[in-house]
Amino acid sequence: MDIDISGYYGFLVALTNPLRQPLSELSYSIQIPFLLAFVLGLLGALSPCQLSTNLAAFAYITRGVGQSSRVSHSAAAYLAGKVLIYSLVGGFALLLGLQLAQVSIPIVVFTRKALGPLLLLLGVLMLGIVKVSLPLLNRVVFEWRDRLDRTRGEHDEWGAFGLGLIFSFAACPTLFVLFFGTLLPVAGAATGIGLTYPALFALGTTFPLLLFVAAFVGGAESVTPLARQLRQANVWVSRIAAVIFILVGLNEIVLYWLI
Repeated sequence: MDIDISGYYGFLVALTNPLRQPLSELSYSIQIPFLLAFVLGLLGALSPCQLSTNLAAFAYITRGVGQSSRVSHSAAAYLAGKVLIYSLVGGFALLLGLQLAQVSIPIVVFTRKALGPLLLLLGVLMLGIVKVSLPLLNRVVFEWRDRLDRTRGEHDEWGAFGLGLIFSFAACPTLFVLFFGTLLPVAGAATGIGLTYPALFALGTTFPLLLFVAAFVGGAESVTPLARQLRQANVWVSRIAAVIFILVGLNEIVLYWLI
């Protein structure tokens, strides 16, 4: 039985069309460059590649639901990771006259293909279903998994920051065109202040995620007994996040290995 992978990708695109079309029309009428940078990031957030990575990030960040400060710090760390990479890539591209866009293509392709297996592996490790026979490797796997299950916020923050760094390279054609084809020419025409536009673009790509995290945490904190139960069920929340990692990893493999 043949599977229509391109049709599946089209389905994912169609899911966000009602939001993407108005934003696309709005971007043509915006005369304020820094606002345009943010709106272009919002458009990028609605591309299939960002939908999957934002879902994985949401699952990781909200593992500490019921502890609002922990989740907030993780969300801020994730955003910081994305802002850092977009700012560095955008800054170098502007300094090199956008030539970096050609260099970035193989990096983006490699990262996009590597992301699916990586998320799948992370999800499997988080679930603790990997059985290895080598003592040293066994210790590394279990120590790493235990770190993911600890409740101390600093581990979540560094993990979220790392996800922000990695997911920044997980681009697709839509996001690539928006960043290199639309945003950076506008940033280049704005002289020095244009160096801030990639950071605003990164904020735009992350903004829907931040809204969902805030709504989710706010809803949990508003019901005190539920928040207390969620704190006690931290391991189970981590397991749910692991399952989401696996599903997103499989989605990435289907989209970027089989198309």
